[in-house]
Amino acid sequence: MSAQGISVQSLTFARVASLRYFQSGGSFSDAVAGVIGGPLPTPGQARGYAVAASAEHLVLTCCRPTETLALCAGRDQFDALARVVAGRNDGCLVDLSSGLWSVVVRGERRADLIVRLGSPDSIPAVGEARVGRLAEVAVTSLCVTAGEIVLLAERVYSDHISGWIRETLRDLER
Repeated sequence: MSAQGISVQSLTFARVASLRYFQSGGSFSDAVAGVIGGPLPTPGQARGYAVAASAEHLVLTCCRPTETLALCAGRDQFDALARVVAGRNDGCLVDLSSGLWSVVVRGERRADLIVRLGSPDSIPAVGEARVGRLAEVAVTSLCVTAGEIVLLAERVYSDHISGWIRETLRDLER
């Protein structure tokens, strides 16, 4: 989908996981940091990582002080995370791969689209993640790369949000 100055493309991750832990910092966070090559993001942050032994990119976004969403471009990343947290009693990995819908919004008018769908509060700066309402649905918006906003929502709302995006893009063309 597109309009002048905006493109919206479906974004597919090989796997998506929620890392849930009982305290920020500590041994669970340290174990995950060892796999991803850096610290977990803090609440409201979104970061990209180049995982050792993988050519793919991993994006982590901290939703809550004790929950981080892992967007894995490759299955190897997901498997490495699953191995490091398996059997731990201070946290776990929940596979959300079939439950999330995602798109990437690009272009100089991307903010116009986000504002019309919801509010300016849903526009993240680079390295930031925000949770807000777009198209009357809870959506996580994040920015890891300048000029791009990734939108994440529960898959059950994909047709609804896509319809709002399509109609809003038509309005922006008028």
